[in-house]
Amino acid sequence: MTREARDAYTKIPCEVCWLGDQRLKAVPFVFDRNGTPFEPINAWVRENLVQWAKKGIRQQGEAPARNFDQKVSRVVSFLNFLDANDRSWDEPTQDYLYLFVSVVEKRERAAETLNALTSAIFDFYWTRQEAGFCDRVIGINDVDQDDYRYPLHVHPSRDPKRSYDNPMTRRGKNRTSRTSITQNAEWEDALERALDSGTALGARDGVLISFILQTGARRLEAASLETSDFEKKVDSTKQEVIINVDTKIYESRDLVIPVEAYREVQDFIRDERPDLVSNPRKDLGFVFCSTDKKNGAALTKSYISRRLKNIYGISPHDGRSTFATNEMIEHYRNGLDMDTAMLLVRERLGHSANDETARTLRQHYLQAKALVQAEEAGSKLDKARKEIAELKAMMADKDRELEELRRLLPVATTTR
Repeated sequence: MTREARDAYTKIPCEVCWLGDQRLKAVPFVFDRNGTPFEPINAWVRENLVQWAKKGIRQQGEAPARNFDQKVSRVVSFLNFLDANDRSWDEPTQDYLYLFVSVVEKRERAAETLNALTSAIFDFYWTRQEAGFCDRVIGINDVDQDDYRYPLHVHPSRDPKRSYDNPMTRRGKNRTSRTSITQNAEWEDALERALDSGTALGARDGVLISFILQTGARRLEAASLETSDFEKKVDSTKQEVIINVDTKIYESRDLVIPVEAYREVQDFIRDERPDLVSNPRKDLGFVFCSTDKKNGAALTKSYISRRLKNIYGISPHDGRSTFATNEMIEHYRNGLDMDTAMLLVRERLGHSANDETARTLRQHYLQAKALVQAEEAGSKLDKARKEIAELKAMMADKDRELEELRRLLPVATTTR
């Protein structure tokens, strides 16, 4: 039996006739194991096609499917996971979502991929609930408003433009939880907006944002990257790739790139970058290329700063700072002392050895330590709350059993 036959839900690509004269290709369509169209997802797809078409993102009628198709695939995989655990699609819980993420994480997925996974699932359930496909499945738990506890719960949004914040957001190689100590939240929002644009330019910005966060690269280092740097076929056993880049302090340095980030750049070079270059024969070959002359010329440092600041509200240096703190978190969790952790992070950032650098890295280490300790304290509290809830549920079951025995007792007496 094939995998598709076993799955409760299957996604296939379809061609859709749009507004009579446009053909949208590779539009995702989902049906269940009985061959019945699965309307909660298919309606979700239609709603997003309407929204994106109005924005004119795909002028030639192509489905804005690459990013959204991935979102659909992530949701389908979660629904199949629920089915494999004898739960209906509208019976998710936070615990099952955590279990699902832990299964995916075993494949050594980067934090950005895990963030995209949970964001897609929360978005699906939030919008499906608003559309009436399910009821009281997802929401913000607030005892001041309602005693009801949502099976899937999200956090109140700090941004008035969003309905909620993803409570499972992670960042960096160490997959740490989001925190206000760093710029994780702002960079995650920027990454999501760039990728959701559905354009080659948005893809370039999204990959650049992700690359800085995962490598701690400077503007010059990112701008100097060439497509030839990403022609290696990555061994599945490797976790990192090292390339030589132009830099600020020295003529060049070795930049350590997580495999996931390396593959993201490869995908961008293959799929979206060709749309930014008008004549491949005159392509200058820089990865993050300008769109002015469409000849593959490198972005300037000032352009990168302006672009990230004006369009996404972030600073390249804040990305490096966030990367440094995330690296420190990993080292602290692995039991490294401050001096050793500082040395390792300094090398990853390509910093010179001076007193100012030492002060900065020391601050990153102390921030990391405070964050980890706060998370561990919160985890203990969550565990205690979960144990109390389980105990209450067990007591309720016993009460029901006792009530049933009381109900049957008069019957037994009458029979005698």
